[in-house]
Amino acid sequence: MNQPHRLFLAAAAVLSASVAQPVAAKPVDAAQAAYDRKDYQTALKLWLPRANRGEMSAEYAVGELYFSGTGVKQNYAVALKWLRKAAEQGNADAQDSVGWQYETGHGVEQDIEAGRRWFLRSANQGDPDGMDHMAESYMGESNEAEIYFWYSLLARSNSNYTNYRDSEARSIAADQKAAMDKRLEEWKPVPERP
Repeated sequence: MNQPHRLFLAAAAVLSASVAQPVAAKPVDAAQAAYDRKDYQTALKLWLPRANRGEMSAEYAVGELYFSGTGVKQNYAVALKWLRKAAEQGNADAQDSVGWQYETGHGVEQDIEAGRRWFLRSANQGDPDGMDHMAESYMGESNEAEIYFWYSLLARSNSNYTNYRDSEARSIAADQKAAMDKRLEEWKPVPERP
């Protein structure tokens, strides 16, 4: 093969590789579509086999249906079973829900410290509900420095928390605030999911 022909083939190969390829549309999740049209029984029927196979999003969805009593009889124990499976796989929303169930004793014996551990896992991933529940979990013991820390994180993305943060800042000593501000500078969300 002569040199110009070889260059033409190489150029054609590069050009064909750089031409935009059609992007496949994301497949429609039939369970989510059923849920969106308020066909909760069909959504559950479609999510349940996926949840039984260990699919985190399906475990979370099934847990939320039982948690809220949407399309099924509300059952906190069954909700906890599914939400905990999703939480153990790193789903921050599920971790927050599991934390709430432990904190309040819904579907499980009340265990405030277990609730806080689940809230912390959720919050450490940057979940706003987990952060809010972390702040609230310290209110009973009046740990103003921790409340300040969590409200400060929330205030970064939600101005509704600015007044809470500022109020807590006024109730802690200067050295506590400085320590929390240093912690805030170093804080980064750490996802648990692979």
